[in-house]
Amino acid sequence: MSTWKGMDNSLARKTIKNVLEVVNDSNLDCQKLSIALKQYHDLLKILTGINLENQENKTDIAFENGVAIGLTWAAMCVDDLVRTRMFIRGVYEAVEVALQNKKDDSPVSLLYAGSGPYATLVLPLFEAFSTQELQVTIIEINETSAEKVVEVFNKLGYETYLNEVLVENAVEIDLSVLPPIDVVVSETMQHALVKEQQVPIMLNMYKQLGEKVIYVPQNISLQLSLLKTAAQLRENEIKSADLKKVRSLYDLTFGVADKELFDSYEFDLKPLRELIKKGYSDLCVSTEIQTYNNNWIRFNESGLTIPKILEPINDSNIDKFTSVKYVLDENPHFELG
Repeated sequence: MSTWKGMDNSLARKTIKNVLEVVNDSNLDCQKLSIALKQYHDLLKILTGINLENQENKTDIAFENGVAIGLTWAAMCVDDLVRTRMFIRGVYEAVEVALQNKKDDSPVSLLYAGSGPYATLVLPLFEAFSTQELQVTIIEINETSAEKVVEVFNKLGYETYLNEVLVENAVEIDLSVLPPIDVVVSETMQHALVKEQQVPIMLNMYKQLGEKVIYVPQNISLQLSLLKTAAQLRENEIKSADLKKVRSLYDLTFGVADKELFDSYEFDLKPLRELIKKGYSDLCVSTEIQTYNNNWIRFNESGLTIPKILEPINDSNIDKFTSVKYVLDENPHFELG
């Protein structure tokens, strides 16, 4: 691996500026996006010197309401092209709107909860906004990630954008100690909101910051769905026609109530029986994510929106499943009842 020593800072920032230009292009060019994000990730690896194969870097940090994934897995999120494109676009537009809403000359204050070692989703913004327009505070529970993200800012000359890096649990942090926040960014999730801490983090943000803050993602929409038999799809890409929605579960957005999130949702078996006859036999949770405004990650476009299969169902076992609920424990998941 190359090292940062002697690398041209202007070339590095040109690479990051190109990321912003490519992701903000309304005409998606998949090849350009792939090249731009590969160059971006290669640069970040050089900047931090992270050994992604190190077992310690792959170790998750466990909590009673989910895990903070290991540094390696957090770093590799940039390789999910649609995820990275739509989140950077969403964050960029959120900052634009927050600037327009400002009633004074103070910069937009952005809180990034769970940045990983790279702060992937905000670095490109520094090639578009000045330090008088944007300031960033980071909450990162992984100490090594927190150290690396400071290193990234310093090496790129972005340190004047960084208000503070707090090594804290974003689920529990008291936000009253921070400057007033305008935008909250947190992408700490997997498909169907399993395993990680997106739900408790966002609930903590919602309760303390209220409705005047812009949240990215703006909405995470979950549905109970039926998927065509997985065995038939193993060698083929899953398409939207392979999925039939059974019922909406909930939207994780500001204003959602804890009770609504953790309620048990009943569903009608009659349409399921009809769909089983047509080859739909895997009960799953499907996800769509609105990062901000018109920036959506649709079904199966990203690792964040692949279907999470709960149970294969058929005529002999269908009567066992009449409800589904989200369980927030050390391994967040959906549970059939």
